[in-house]
Amino acid sequence: MGQGHSWSSLRRFSLRHLRDFGFGKNSLEGLIMDEVTELVDWIQFQHGKPLNLHRRYSLAVVNVLWTVLSGKRYAHNDPKLVAILDQLETYLQINNFGKFVLREL
Repeated sequence: MGQGHSWSSLRRFSLRHLRDFGFGKNSLEGLIMDEVTELVDWIQFQHGKPLNLHRRYSLAVVNVLWTVLSGKRYAHNDPKLVAILDQLETYLQINNFGKFVLREL
């Protein structure tokens, strides 16, 4: 499925639109670095406490995507970002997307 006219057209279309969102540009790198910095700061602040990295990674990823879509970045402890992540997780669970992702891995 990785060849042919349809695949080539879809690839061109996808890359063109991803570039519009910053894919392959330094602007997206800056957004990601902001999230990494906040994540590292949080880990250092925990001082040996048990960590839920899955939740923190999810907050960082959702925050990058939200910033690209809306132009607004939230701190990881902002209730609005936490609510966005909670709603996304609920939607994915209700629609069984979690099972699909796990099966694909």
